[in-house]
Amino acid sequence: MRRVCSKILLKIIAASGLFCGMLVSTFQVALAESEPIAIISQTISAEFFPVEAFILLESSDGEVRQYPAEAVLRAPAVSAGDKTRLFVGAAIPLSAVPDGTATHYYTFFLIGEGAKFAATGMQKWQRDQSEPELNSISALESRLNQDLSEIRMMEIEAKEVSEGLDELRSEASRVAAVDEIVDLKMQIAIFDTGGDDYKEERDRLADLVSLGRRMKDPDNINEQLKMLSEQLSQTAQATAMADQLNNRRKEAAKSSLARKLNLIREMKNVDEAALARNVLSLRESRRQLENRLHISSDEENREF
Repeated sequence: MRRVCSKILLKIIAASGLFCGMLVSTFQVALAESEPIAIISQTISAEFFPVEAFILLESSDGEVRQYPAEAVLRAPAVSAGDKTRLFVGAAIPLSAVPDGTATHYYTFFLIGEGAKFAATGMQKWQRDQSEPELNSISALESRLNQDLSEIRMMEIEAKEVSEGLDELRSEASRVAAVDEIVDLKMQIAIFDTGGDDYKEERDRLADLVSLGRRMKDPDNINEQLKMLSEQLSQTAQATAMADQLNNRRKEAAKSSLARKLNLIREMKNVDEAALARNVLSLRESRRQLENRLHISSDEENREF
């Protein structure tokens, strides 16, 4: 069975971008809207972004079929040297793989501009590995609507967080100006009270200064000053860390919203291929959430 897919791969390499000759040994399968499907997906690295992608699936009985695939940039978009991280996937009709425990083999092919092409290594796959709740177009649409609702809720929460941070910054700026306002009011009061009142205040201040000079320092004044200095330093560090944490959370929320809003825009005029592409992006978002929560996943991401 592996030799069949290997021969097809060799034909592509020998053709140097002329893919029509290779397609003689395969045939495409159109999916009916109501037909149950399974999703095959993989995280890969490529030196270009494909304009077309497809998967070759070799069934357990040796039959090779071709299905259209979709490729999207992994979110957040990352690059390894000159390569771009992509998330590719294809919808496979369950009628083509009736035995859920049988082992099949698949390879993703990417076609780029200027006769560029690439292919993944051959991988094993069983139908029972796919998520059972996403085995039809209607199930995909239901999941998409659910995720869109969650995105809208996250957008509202992020907006509330942003407004709260803006309000805190405004309050902080007002508090910082309090000392200057008090000093200014004291100066205005001095000018308004006239010469006699000014002399009286000056005499009182002189008496207080004289009294302060006569007072002896406490025995443990050095320890108290040292403790106060340490407390002030710790307070400053805690304030700086809190500001950094708030900035990181805000930037993370904005980045997440930007990615998901882009996904919403791409959902306009949804067709079968677009649904498959969106599911791939949503599954990658789920992986990011698992990573942030330190939840391990059994799915392996394979690369070229």
